[in-house]
Amino acid sequence: MILRRERYETKGDESLGEFTRVKSTDFPSEVRDTGVYPLETEGSIGNGITFRFRPRNCKLVMHYDRQIASSSKTFEYLKQQNHAAGFLMRTKLVEKAWQRFEKGQLWDLTVTIASPHNMPNIEHEDKSISEAFRSFSKTYDAPIIRIGFGMGHGKGGINSLKEFARSIERLGESGDLDLRSLKAKVKADEDEPAEDINVMDQIFFDSVEFDYPKNDPDGNYSKRKETLEGLLKVHGL
Repeated sequence: MILRRERYETKGDESLGEFTRVKSTDFPSEVRDTGVYPLETEGSIGNGITFRFRPRNCKLVMHYDRQIASSSKTFEYLKQQNHAAGFLMRTKLVEKAWQRFEKGQLWDLTVTIASPHNMPNIEHEDKSISEAFRSFSKTYDAPIIRIGFGMGHGKGGINSLKEFARSIERLGESGDLDLRSLKAKVKADEDEPAEDINVMDQIFFDSVEFDYPKNDPDGNYSKRKETLEGLLKVHGL
């Protein structure tokens, strides 16, 4: 797979552009009324994602399609544009999810961590929680560890567990920990059913539907970058 920077421009103090995922094998078929036929092209094909970056408030917004390019790839490119600056990417989460987590009655918490042998220390009551993850990894030769905490009707350790979840999330945001998942079940009160909260999926996003111009790469790019600009304004970013 080749990921190529296709376009790059500036508008005021914004940087914007497009990456193309270049595909030279396994082409899709051309579909006609009479059936499917080989795609008539001698070159490669590709799909693109568009991004806009605002250095003044450190906001990166992008058309997201994980099958084309991840946000981390876009971020790595932007880092190379200014070697004098230090960059740290933090996902903008939907804070309401954390509010529900903080206010609700915690029933269980599941944490999945990759490369736990590199996990920084998280101390709790003079004991290292990180050491438990590292010990499991070493004993069972496991590169990924998932640990679940079930509370049920017991409430003794809820605050400590919530504090642990926040610590884990901050390490994941900072890049000091390869956090793969952080999930919880919480209840607003005893009479309500438990709600599943997948904290890492609560990323700030919006969805817009529009018709792509057919076979028009320039028009396609213009449409997507204008859409991103509109979303930045709508959400006050």
